[in-house]
Amino acid sequence: VGEILHELYQGRVATQYVDLNSREGQERYPEVAKLAREGRVEVPVVAIDGQIKLSGYLFVPALVQEIDALLKARAGQGDE
Repeated sequence: VGEILHELYQGRVATQYVDLNSREGQERYPEVAKLAREGRVEVPVVAIDGQIKLSGYLFVPALVQEIDALLKARAGQGDE
């Protein structure tokens, strides 16, 4: 998925896989790891700019929709 998004957005986005069950995942993202342990979110969890956008599935068209909306909003901020 990372390769698809990197190609689609010509390097303007970066992706990272983090195992929430690993020590590193629990230390770096304790709030998300806790939500997963409590069953409040399902893995995989997809966060964009630190906000959970998708939980329980990984669907490229949904990711593209979220990224496009974020990029459009950022582009609009530059017009003000």
